[in-house]
Amino acid sequence: MLLLMTVSWLALPSYVKRVAAEQVQQQLGRKLEIAEISFSPLTLTLTAGGIQLFEPDQKTSALSIKKAVFSLSGASLYHRALVMDEVMLEQPHVHLIRSSADGHGRYNYSDILERIAAMPKSDTPFRFSLANLRLQDGSIQFDDKVLDKTIALSAVQLGLPFLSNFPSSVDNFVQPMLSAKINGSTFSLKGRSKPFVDSLETALAIDLEQLDLPAYVAYLPVALPLQIQSGKLTTKLDLTFSRKNQRADVLLSGDLQLDAVSLQDKLNQPLLKIGQLRTHLKQFNLVDNAIGIEQFVIDQPEVWLALDNKGILNWAALTAAKQEAKQEAKQEAKQEAKQEAKQEAKQGKQTPEAKPEDKAAKLLVTLADFSLNKGRVHFADALLATPAQTTDITDIALSVKQLSNAANAKAALIALSAKPEQDQSLKFDGEFNPATADAAGKLNLDALQLGAYQAYLNRFLAAQLSGRVSLNSTVASVRQVKLDETDISLDELKLVPKAKNDPIRQQEYCACSMA
Repeated sequence: MLLLMTVSWLALPSYVKRVAAEQVQQQLGRKLEIAEISFSPLTLTLTAGGIQLFEPDQKTSALSIKKAVFSLSGASLYHRALVMDEVMLEQPHVHLIRSSADGHGRYNYSDILERIAAMPKSDTPFRFSLANLRLQDGSIQFDDKVLDKTIALSAVQLGLPFLSNFPSSVDNFVQPMLSAKINGSTFSLKGRSKPFVDSLETALAIDLEQLDLPAYVAYLPVALPLQIQSGKLTTKLDLTFSRKNQRADVLLSGDLQLDAVSLQDKLNQPLLKIGQLRTHLKQFNLVDNAIGIEQFVIDQPEVWLALDNKGILNWAALTAAKQEAKQEAKQEAKQEAKQEAKQEAKQGKQTPEAKPEDKAAKLLVTLADFSLNKGRVHFADALLATPAQTTDITDIALSVKQLSNAANAKAALIALSAKPEQDQSLKFDGEFNPATADAAGKLNLDALQLGAYQAYLNRFLAAQLSGRVSLNSTVASVRQVKLDETDISLDELKLVPKAKNDPIRQQEYCACSMA
């Protein structure tokens, strides 16, 4: 043991310095320098000093850290994950430059993000638990060449008790806090501790008041497939860190509100407007990946749907390019794996048997009360309608009670009403189980104007159809939609051939029932 500790103390620093520089150059295309590294085998602590990450020219510094401390926990072996008891960065300095506003903007770190995005993605989640994260005396200089503006953040202090994507224990943790000076003005978020509670609960308040979202969209590091024209964010959230029974949890709770939201696509066509969205978050457990929402309300939403003549929906087109890139990356990864397997077979090497991979934990959602009020949908159809037609659905109201995607959850109660056109109405009252996708309930369609949907009949019917249809039915959807106890009524039905012959009329009320 003494020999092993001595070897690690002597050899590990130089090995880490060399491998870190090689991997950063290979994976990110950047030069990394580390002036000095030391390792304590007794505490499993790695300390690095004089860290610099350079720009592509390999001369200009993009990131520098005076000192970094990483204290590895012996629990890493037990959990088969990266577990650290402490992560400390002293005097980190970041220099950010925005050189273009085209697309999602061009920054001095855009090349790094592009390389990371092109890397093959693994289905196996990277498990980590980092405790006592501290950032001391940090600074960020942001040079916006587009707006000819400079933003300086100095004296940045950050403390997080822990971050983890699996349950783990933490013996002690630092007070959560965030403070900085932004162009000389002080900004501070401090934690609220409960020292006499056995959970050692500490909360960091995240309070925002009418934050203008479009003002910050331009600085996002990744491309958005749409434009945020307007929107204001207000939050009263608590990020809570607690430890109980040797288990550490990170919980988010509180209220979130969005006002006057407007989204457009890249061609400046409208996608979505929301008068107000507000939600009361009971608890979001970031470790267990479980979220409980007490109330979720959307007022005056307006949605634009457009189906083009190729069958592509405008909303689906937003992510089409990204999905194609993912598929190409998967295919390339498969081809590389096959080539490696063939090469190893030629060399007489035995390919190890693939082990089952851990899948990322499914997000468990429980929603007690959801309501949507005064909604509108504009549906433009250039595929099925001849000629193309836009249908407006107004006065949409939706209420959902006790919704959960848990496997053993009861079906949620749903009440939906809408007006497809004037003097028409659609109602559904029933239940829905998201875990099984089963639905059942009462459907009522009143005074649907057939003439309003003539464009959908032109391909199949050489006549003009008019009249009203009403329907009452019991609907059940288990693998397929089934209608029971159905009453259909037709009123003032008229069919006029386009050849100008006498119309076929049904003036009287016609009703039929199907059991």
